[in-house]
Amino acid sequence: MGVFAIKLVTASLLLASSYTAFQLMFKSAPITEILFPTMATAKQNGFFPEGMPLRNAYIGSQAFDSQMTTLVGFFSQLADGKDEASRRFSLWFLAQLPPITVFMLWEAGKGQSMLTKIPTILGILYQLLTGGVVFPIYFAIYLFTVSGRRAAYPPDALPRARALPLAIILGYFVPSYALFMRPANATLLDQMQIIAAVWQAFPLWVSLVYNVASKLDASIFGTPAKIDAVTERKASRWLKGTYISLGLLAGLTHITIFLPSLAAENEALSFLEMFVPYTLRSYLSLSTMTDSPIPAYRLVVRLFFQYDWLAITSAALIFFTGATLVNRSNVRSELSFVGWVACMTLVGVLGGPGASIAWAAWMLEKSALDIERPKTA
Repeated sequence: MGVFAIKLVTASLLLASSYTAFQLMFKSAPITEILFPTMATAKQNGFFPEGMPLRNAYIGSQAFDSQMTTLVGFFSQLADGKDEASRRFSLWFLAQLPPITVFMLWEAGKGQSMLTKIPTILGILYQLLTGGVVFPIYFAIYLFTVSGRRAAYPPDALPRARALPLAIILGYFVPSYALFMRPANATLLDQMQIIAAVWQAFPLWVSLVYNVASKLDASIFGTPAKIDAVTERKASRWLKGTYISLGLLAGLTHITIFLPSLAAENEALSFLEMFVPYTLRSYLSLSTMTDSPIPAYRLVVRLFFQYDWLAITSAALIFFTGATLVNRSNVRSELSFVGWVACMTLVGVLGGPGASIAWAAWMLEKSALDIERPKTA
């Protein structure tokens, strides 16, 4: 199969993934019949179904506050301690996302395509339309505008690479920690909704810290007029270290949350309840929605994010497989494609999708660096 055919097939699968995610998360019966009506009623009455107040003011803009009221209000309930399965699932899910964020930031720094220069806008769209809908479109366009070309590093590649860990820590993990890694019921609901609103803007915080830190690094240590092979290798080592660290963190949550759920005696914290959308269980010959003291709308909030993680993971695996095949047509790899698939699968089983994506992203970067590499490099 030629390069164009690989790109076309991969992009088609990605767009199909985006469409499917949109249908599941915005058009399926549980969402339209339970979640959306509950959101509308809560917004109108000013209270959650259990009688807890719903915050309706954030920055004073009616359009913004209207959007945030329901989005933040219901998202904050994932972490309020009343549904431990959803809280644990959210902790696991949040640890799987940073490798994709790093990939987008790094590509924006290289600026090989107009699309790759706007990670903040894409991040905002992700928060509004979900990653399952937005990321496949980003990946599809990336395939046709960047894949198969050498990863040309800009002069400020090293400062940008050194800024990546700080951007992820301060822009993503700190607000996530504030929202989820606290004792249950230790924060008032109103305060939690404010924290959730701050978390929703994490693409802005990540981008802000990344740009400020990289520019500060460049002003202190300077940047060459043209990057040389030594500086390029230093930048790639920082990038590799970032991916490894995020992969290990994703693996830690996978080992402490996902794997124990496979043998959990408490049905409410089982793999089936935490990770498998109840709407898909009948197709897998599994039991459907079980009797639960948790209100139905809370289960559908969890369902919404279960759909999201499945869509994001599927899109990432499709993309990195296709992009790797494209790059392999331009450079010989020491690892066969079958070996690549085996390694990615093994990393995913042991460390979760976040670790698998981090490994695949680094391998893609490594192969892109090898495309038409000068002999003296």
